[in-house]
Amino acid sequence: MAYSGMNRRKHPRLEVKFPIKFKIKNGQDDMHVFEASGRDISAGGLCMEMSLLQEDAMEKVYKSKGRVDVEIDIPDMGRSIKTMGEIMWMRKDQGGDILGIFFKDISQEERVLLSEYVNQRLK
Repeated sequence: MAYSGMNRRKHPRLEVKFPIKFKIKNGQDDMHVFEASGRDISAGGLCMEMSLLQEDAMEKVYKSKGRVDVEIDIPDMGRSIKTMGEIMWMRKDQGGDILGIFFKDISQEERVLLSEYVNQRLK
């Protein structure tokens, strides 16, 4: 299902800062770990920012075909969430890189937990 304009989001998003670690695999032994800061989150994905990636790091992101392992530590949630995500878009912003991640392999339990977390704070 394609979404467009203001109504393209399937899940409500909450603007909140939180630490993120993500890993990119480019083969059996080629693993790269990056740290980022979340800007917003929903039950379907997140937006994160990181300091400007070096050219070789950007190449690793592109070679990953957009697939990343993500570990999210959201304040007030009491636990971290680990899932596989797909980088949907990337852009430069004020000296850093902004990435949009779609959750590809998140358990139903964690999706419900995220949805409740977001909805409670949006009230």
